[in-house]
Amino acid sequence: MPSLSELWHLSGIFYRELAFRSLMEMRRAARSEKAIMKVVQNSLTSLTINKVFLALVFASAAVFAGIQGTPMAYGSYLLLVTFLFALFFLQSVTYFFQVNFDILKTLPVGDRERNTVAMLTFLRIFDLPLALNLLLFPLVCGIAAGGFSAVPAFFGIASAEMLAVAIVTYLSRVFYRRLASPTSGWKSALRFIFIVIWGLSFFVLYAFMAWMPLIYARLEDYQDIFFAHELLFRIVYPFSFSYLIVAPDILSSLASLIYFLLSFLAFRWAFGVATKRVVLESQDSVEINFRFSSPMVAMLRKDFRITTRNPGLAMLLLLPAMEGLLLMSLGMTGITLLSMLSTFTIIFLYSIFGYEKRDLMGTLPVSRGFVYLGKVLMASFVFLVSLILVDAYSLFAHYVVNSASQLLMLPGIFSAGVLVLYLGDLLGLRTSVAMNAVGFLLLIALGNAVVLLPVILLSLLTGVFSIAVAGIASSLLFLVSILLLLRLNGAEPHI
Repeated sequence: MPSLSELWHLSGIFYRELAFRSLMEMRRAARSEKAIMKVVQNSLTSLTINKVFLALVFASAAVFAGIQGTPMAYGSYLLLVTFLFALFFLQSVTYFFQVNFDILKTLPVGDRERNTVAMLTFLRIFDLPLALNLLLFPLVCGIAAGGFSAVPAFFGIASAEMLAVAIVTYLSRVFYRRLASPTSGWKSALRFIFIVIWGLSFFVLYAFMAWMPLIYARLEDYQDIFFAHELLFRIVYPFSFSYLIVAPDILSSLASLIYFLLSFLAFRWAFGVATKRVVLESQDSVEINFRFSSPMVAMLRKDFRITTRNPGLAMLLLLPAMEGLLLMSLGMTGITLLSMLSTFTIIFLYSIFGYEKRDLMGTLPVSRGFVYLGKVLMASFVFLVSLILVDAYSLFAHYVVNSASQLLMLPGIFSAGVLVLYLGDLLGLRTSVAMNAVGFLLLIALGNAVVLLPVILLSLLTGVFSIAVAGIASSLLFLVSILLLLRLNGAEPHI
């Protein structure tokens, strides 16, 4: 029977596969051995850097909570851990359910050991921030509120992390079991509605995370509410743990014990399902029906299906509109708001472009310009819908987003999309792992410059002259993008 250290070593192999899948899926590196090796070498580094970043965020928040030293501060920190933990590891957990542990059946490893390897691999996804929180938060509370406070602090942070792991596991499995399944007709439309609901559930976590700095900055303003309803907060998660840290009593102790047991059961369930493969739900088709459409409609339909059957892309599809609404709720307006909409749209554009199958495109009678056009049209539609939703929200918020700026940005997002895809291909950003980080940021900056140039000209100049200059600038950029597409119309789709 293999020892625990040997099983831990085996889990490291599967974790490297998970890391490779997550990076390879987004980069679509070339098939050369050199390109594949770069992905292998950078995959673990990429996940480690992300976890270090998250750990630093948690460490900063824990120290701030300790400085405040109030039930509100400690409870807010536990909520931050719960929601940010669940949001941050969404992509990694979804890729975990694609890892096939059945290959261990070829080794002298029993079912129990195979399940242990799966659970250890699952645990590796969260290891660094999970361990840091378990050590740092009790230490901070012990220093700030007294040595005995470290005990309830440990159980509080453990409960928050276990609950977060259960949440992200459940929502990830829901996506693959019900939302990634192939459907057609009205069921396809219903599935998209479920995807929106699924995305909203994660966006609520993200929105709460965005609101946390404001809540932290105004903690003192909420202290009166806590004092007035102290009895209620002592039994509400996670503030029962925060009261147990600051001013323990029987009520907060019992409530914290119940919450800890519930989170432990949820965590135990998550570990249990980690050993089970996700089976896609599919409907047996009695007959095969062929539907004919124009090449562009077929391309858009294909891209939409790819987007809605991948959790990361599905979130990016919804993110521009959701981010716009969130930023408006936080008081962001004007060019800053519009620049954020264009930024997330460009990120979605280049991400869906990264999923394009090069070999498949090479077998079809389509040009590189045709492929660019399909992606840009889809991104432009996402941007348009985002603007409509922002305008609808502005009516309730009694704030009107400049309509002239929006009209100028519509051709701008098209022009930016074409230039971003062309330069990304020209620089080889999708096939060069080393260039992706800096190069992608440069592409986003360039795309925003193209989108916002007419808007900036409109705001700097005055009168009819400003409208004319901004309109000319927007038209020239749009013309350049059209000429570029025409030039690429006969080019092979080596994307």
